[in-house]
Amino acid sequence: MTEPVFFTSRPVANVNSLWSANLFSLINNEITEPSSAGDATIAVANRLDDNKKQTWQMTALPEAGTAEAVKLWLRHQWLGNELPIAKNVSVQIGFGETFEVAKTFATVESVGFAWTFAIWEGSWDNALFDDFRIGIDPGALSNSDEYHLACAYAETSYTPSGDPGGGGGGTAFPPIQRTSFNRSIGGPASEYGSDAIRRTSIIRSTA
Repeated sequence: MTEPVFFTSRPVANVNSLWSANLFSLINNEITEPSSAGDATIAVANRLDDNKKQTWQMTALPEAGTAEAVKLWLRHQWLGNELPIAKNVSVQIGFGETFEVAKTFATVESVGFAWTFAIWEGSWDNALFDDFRIGIDPGALSNSDEYHLACAYAETSYTPSGDPGGGGGGTAFPPIQRTSFNRSIGGPASEYGSDAIRRTSIIRSTA
């Protein structure tokens, strides 16, 4: 079976400008998990941005084919009274005005910025990725709440057109480097590797 191709997409334009700080370049950092180098520039949703889905356009796939899965990474945090809190955001991937079912991404109390990911699986013609988008809705915000997004990028698994392997194994994303992760919010942590100094929190989506 032919191995799938993996392509990384990043925000390249604003589809709308709803949040208090929303410019795509704020979250288009040339970093990947587990790096923390991009926290200096952030998109921000505050109390004026209740239930506003901020949407960005992402890099298109470079060739024709069929995509089988999209793994979206966010590096983000919620603040309440200027302290990190555990709270969710609703996240979607879409193609033009058509969006897939939302996933719930969560942050962790007392951690601050952390990486979170979710995977959408399906079968999409690569041409749809010419208008590939992500949308993030913070939901209801109190006067003291702020949502901070430092980085967003998507890893898409696809099979190029004419590839005899056609569509198999597309969700087997390359291994991710990590020192710890929680399988669910509040779940037990497991250790990977010997890096006892840098601990990267990776929280799997609850959806």
